[in-house]
Amino acid sequence: MNQSAVRHQSFYPFVQPLARNSAVFLLEAAPRDLAECTLVWWKRSEPEKVFRSAASIRYSTETADQWAVSVFFPEEAHYIKYYFILRGRDGSEYRYNAYGFDKAEHGCFEILQLNNGDVYDKVTL
Repeated sequence: MNQSAVRHQSFYPFVQPLARNSAVFLLEAAPRDLAECTLVWWKRSEPEKVFRSAASIRYSTETADQWAVSVFFPEEAHYIKYYFILRGRDGSEYRYNAYGFDKAEHGCFEILQLNNGDVYDKVTL
């Protein structure tokens, strides 16, 4: 897996709010490098309730694949923690979080709140 080609940050354009309770999460990787991309998320106040959402390739170019996953939260989204599980075509599996690649169980991205003012009119999947 080409780890240096993986990109994600916890704000626009990598997190695109659709409404106060939904967003599209994007991750970029080297073309044809990943076999699977899974978003793992939970509410900070409820760490025992962990959810997994599978991403799919939104588009592919000669330089990058962009993976996308839409998440619909059960209520207005605030204090959402998350990370990605990436599986390479070579069979390797890594956890990708705010600290980069890590096989340990620490570190994550976080969204403090999705606001109506952050919703763009033309977000597409």
